[in-house]
Amino acid sequence: MNVDPVFDDAPVGYIVADSRGVIQRVNAAFLSWTGYEASALVSVRRVQELLSAGSRIYFETYVAPLMALQDAVNDISLTFESTRNAHQIYTVGAAKRHGDRGSATAEVWFVLVNASGRQHFESEALRVRLRLERLQRLASALATSVTVADVASAALAEILDGVKGDHGFVASIVSDRLRVIEEQGKALPRGAGTSALLLDHFPEITETIHTGAAAFIESRGDGADDRLGLRIDGVAATRLAAIPLVAGGRTHGVLCVASMTRAGFDADERSFLLLFAELAAQSLQSAKLHDEVAKRAREASFIARLSNALDDVVSFEARCQQLVDLVVPELADYATVENPTHELRVVAVGHRDPDMLATLRELRTTVQITGSQPHSLARALASREPQVLVEIPPEMYDQYDLGSRKRALLTELAPRSYVGLPMFARGTLVGTLMLVMAESNRRFELADVPHLTDIANRAAVSLENARLYDHERFVAGSFQRELLGRELPQDDRLCLRAMYQAGGELVDIGGDYFDAFFVSADRIALAVGDVVGKGIPAATVMSQLRTALRAFALEGNGPAETLNRLDGFVNSIPGADCSSVVYAELDLRTNQLVYACAGHPPPLLISEDREALALWDGRSSLLGTAQPMARSESRVQVLVGSTLIMYTDGLVEARERSIDEGIAELIDVLRGEPSIDLEALVAKMKVSDVQRDDICVLAVTPRTPSGGGIADSVSPAK
Repeated sequence: MNVDPVFDDAPVGYIVADSRGVIQRVNAAFLSWTGYEASALVSVRRVQELLSAGSRIYFETYVAPLMALQDAVNDISLTFESTRNAHQIYTVGAAKRHGDRGSATAEVWFVLVNASGRQHFESEALRVRLRLERLQRLASALATSVTVADVASAALAEILDGVKGDHGFVASIVSDRLRVIEEQGKALPRGAGTSALLLDHFPEITETIHTGAAAFIESRGDGADDRLGLRIDGVAATRLAAIPLVAGGRTHGVLCVASMTRAGFDADERSFLLLFAELAAQSLQSAKLHDEVAKRAREASFIARLSNALDDVVSFEARCQQLVDLVVPELADYATVENPTHELRVVAVGHRDPDMLATLRELRTTVQITGSQPHSLARALASREPQVLVEIPPEMYDQYDLGSRKRALLTELAPRSYVGLPMFARGTLVGTLMLVMAESNRRFELADVPHLTDIANRAAVSLENARLYDHERFVAGSFQRELLGRELPQDDRLCLRAMYQAGGELVDIGGDYFDAFFVSADRIALAVGDVVGKGIPAATVMSQLRTALRAFALEGNGPAETLNRLDGFVNSIPGADCSSVVYAELDLRTNQLVYACAGHPPPLLISEDREALALWDGRSSLLGTAQPMARSESRVQVLVGSTLIMYTDGLVEARERSIDEGIAELIDVLRGEPSIDLEALVAKMKVSDVQRDDICVLAVTPRTPSGGGIADSVSPAK
């Protein structure tokens, strides 16, 4: 090997490496610094393999990329591992390529000066650079953090690692209170969610909000003045930092870091924490604005869903139940709606755990709390203001004489946060809404009250409308029952049954009617009619036609002539034209039926052996329409045990089927069970879910034996 004194004996270190970094030559100065033999390096090791971990990263991320782009790199600092007791050699120097870039024969010469005396300064520079990189990572993470929780999580991850913290949390200001929104690191003695303990234990944390100055609490370690008194995983903490998160002239929260590994925070760590907190505060401010907008959107969405859900049902109690079913569990763990009559009455209950519904109902039914007791529902009624308990202290219920049973129920329900809302609509007290947080660890804040009050007010209007509707429906139903007559005639010779069902949930009165009365001692009149329209106008016309029909029938002229006379009367009543009616008279001595139909669906006759006949004879046009000749009638023998069914078109006509299909289906149902209950008959006809028309059904079954069979004039079932 040729000896080159300039290379071998130079006071600087020389390393010559190929394009892959494999060492080709090395001089005596470098070998003396590191303690290596030339044979252990040349053609055996690469330059980067001799570097410390940090310096190797620097080499791979800085030196090597620059060498790939240019022929020389000046002012580089590399730390080499020494074979002597794990010492490190800190060097500064330059690297230059000899030969064409990309050539297999190209060499890189490293010229190094031993600058181990400057290692401290370079280490500080490296630490600053790493801090800058950490700040860059934090800034990048915060830039992609949208919610408050995202910001807190990103900040804690970097900060705990940066200052070797063991536990940290971010608390946000909500309703003038600090609320922990994120915590990381080792758990406190009582598990997750217990960072709030630190808020209560150290007033300095809260003071940072008011003063805007960071607090650094450090244990002396001699036990004489251990201000911390905090243990993490059973080991005493040695330091705690509480830094306000200030942005835009406002304090948005506080950042806390606790550690048990170091005795205090040095100046560099304090400045690091303050700088991190400043970045986090700016992102927290933006995230709070985003969360507020998202919250408003969720609230608006909930209000829309609430309105739609309440509109899906009509009655007062159904809407109360719909309300609690919607707020639980989205807004509360359990809820009740109570109706203030002379005393509170539980109308609806909801609980996220269905097994707890009975417990909740029992407690609310049996425990009566007066308006003199703070935060009670009774106080909400008396004051007309919401009652809020952000946190329910366990000792609060000691002031009430609950007894062992009620106390056990209360313990089982475990309320932790409560809102009681009076519900007023148009100045009328409709009820109270109670919302409670329990096992979910959520709680209400004062900031939630406006939204919850809005929900209560909107629900109150819907509930009041339902209450008024229930009242009007009761009045309408009473009116309809009075119009139809309270009782059917009673006679041992026959069985009479009738029912009326309004056409639609919102209408309980209409123009369909039935009637049954004796025109003589042995002859009973039967009628079912249908007036066009709904509501009170149709019911008014119906009552007049029904009265007129009775009057004409009692003259004893038979069905056809009775309808002829009714025709003349119809023309004098506005809204009565185009009405339909089937009128029949049954002789109870012979069980002979005489009937006439004015545009009405045909009566059905179901024999005891389930033979079904549709009575299509005796038909004429609707009442009040021009008619060139008198109306006709027909006769049929009704055997004992047979049932005559008279009905309105609401029973057989629906949106998805024609009246012909409906009559055929009705015949099939009656063939299967001639003595079927009338309400069951309506249910089997499947009209309840899609019904838009009233339904009247009148059924008569003779009991007195009579001779004869079915008359020849009866048409077969269609």
